Amino acid sequence: MVGIKDVAERAGVSISTVSYVFSGKRPLKEGTRDKVIAAAKELQYTPNAGAQLLRGARRHILALSSPIGRSTLLSIYSRFFFETVIRARKYGYDVLLLAGQHEGKELERVVESGLVDGVILLEVEINDTRAAMAERLGCPFVAIGYPENNKSIYSVDIDFVQMGCRAVDILAAKGHREILYIGTVESEYRRGANFHIRLRKALSDQAARRGIIFHFSYNTGDDAADVGNLIDVTFDSHPNISAILSATNLIHMNNAIVSLRKRGLSVPGDVSFIALCMQGDANNLDVPVDEFPLLPSETCADAVDLMMSVLDGNEHKPGEVKLIPPHYLDRGSVSVRSH
Repeated sequence: MVGIKDVAERAGVSISTVSYVFSGKRPLKEGTRDKVIAAAKELQYTPNAGAQLLRGARRHILALSSPIGRSTLLSIYSRFFFETVIRARKYGYDVLLLAGQHEGKELERVVESGLVDGVILLEVEINDTRAAMAERLGCPFVAIGYPENNKSIYSVDIDFVQMGCRAVDILAAKGHREILYIGTVESEYRRGANFHIRLRKALSDQAARRGIIFHFSYNTGDDAADVGNLIDVTFDSHPNISAILSATNLIHMNNAIVSLRKRGLSVPGDVSFIALCMQGDANNLDVPVDEFPLLPSETCADAVDLMMSVLDGNEHKPGEVKLIPPHYLDRGSVSVRSH
C-alpha cells in the first residue's frame, strides 16, 4: 500500500511537507505543492477522507497518548494530564485522552481519520513505537520525554542527565564516597521507561567520574517490611553507604527513613537523603528531604506551546529536543560526611 512516506521520497520532500499539502495547515511554495501532487498522482496515492474533508481547517483537538500500565503512578500521571489540558485550553484546544489497552491502534485510527491536529505523547519509552508511527502518519507528534528514535517527532523533557550529575555532585561536595540509589520497580526498566533509564545511567556514570562507589536497588515494595528488608540487606553488605538517592514515592521514602532509624541511623545526621522525580512534596516526609522534582506544569506547557508553534508553520525541525534544567529544592537533608 502506498503511503505518505512513499510520496515524500518520490517528491524529494519531507513527510511533514506532504502532510501540509493535503491538510492545508501551512502555506507552501507553488512549485513544492506541484511536486507533491505530481508524485501522489504517479503513485496513485489518495490521502484519507478526513484530511481531504478538513483541508484548510483545524479540528482544535489534540490527542494525548498515554498507555496506563500496572506500574503507572496515577498521582503523578494525573498531574501531567491536567497540566496538558489546562495549557491546551489557553489555545482553545480540547484534549482527547487515549489510554486503552490497544492504545497504539487507537492512536493510528484517530490520526488517520483526521480527528486531531496533533499528538502529545506521555509515558515515553527509550525506543517508542509511537515515535516510529509518526513518520508515516504525517501528523505532528510532541513527546514529553524523548526517545532515541526521535527523528520524526519533537520532544520536551527535563534534563535528567543534568539532574543525575548535579545530585551526585552535591553529595561529592559534602564528602560522600559511597551512595545508594533506589530506583522504581524493575518492570519499568524492562519496558524501557525513558527517564528512569536515563537518570540511572547519569547517576552511575557521574559517580564513576567522581570516584564514588555506586549501589543500585529496584523498588521491591512500598510497605514497611519490604523497605526494611531492602535497607537491612543493603546496609549489612555495604555499611559505608552514607547517602541515599530515591526515585520511589512518599510511602517508600518514609519507610526508608523509619528503617534507617531502627538501625540507629538518622537523616541527615548519619545518612543524607535526596528525593528524585517526585512532585515537590518531599517536605511532607517525617524528615523533609532535598528534592529534584518532576516539573509537569513546565514540561506540559512547553510541549503544548511547541505543538502550537509547529501547527502555525513556524520553523521547527523534526528531532528537535527542548531540555528543561532541573530544579533543586534544598531542605537541609544533605550533611557533610566526616571521614
